[in-house]
Amino acid sequence: MHSEGDGAQLPQYAARHSAAPTYRGGLGAARVRHVTEFVQAGLERDLTLVELAQSVGLSTAHFAVMFRQSTGETPHQFVLRCRIERAKEMLRTAKVRIVDVAMACGFKTQQHFARVFRQMYGATPREYRNDFLV
Repeated sequence: MHSEGDGAQLPQYAARHSAAPTYRGGLGAARVRHVTEFVQAGLERDLTLVELAQSVGLSTAHFAVMFRQSTGETPHQFVLRCRIERAKEMLRTAKVRIVDVAMACGFKTQQHFARVFRQMYGATPREYRNDFLV
């Protein structure tokens, strides 16, 4: 038997360790889904923080904080990631000029597209496409 003062430790059977980050608070699932759909539908145009916030009926400041709590990303990071994911799909499936992919995904210039693509993916759009053409 262990008494309180003998220094023995009890096993930690109830300890929980979570590998995935948990975001408390933030937007509800329906609002996150609505923003995601809004972004996907408008990737080719300039999406503003004001528009994203208005799409779910919140002020920009409140929306930005709540969105980050919900997703772990800023709204800007989220939009860029969605644009790059769409660009990757287009680069894999179509023989579209890279400049046209950039424009279709909401980038104002091919240079900006290439810079963001390289930062996020680690390769240029041309290098990425060439990997799928072989």
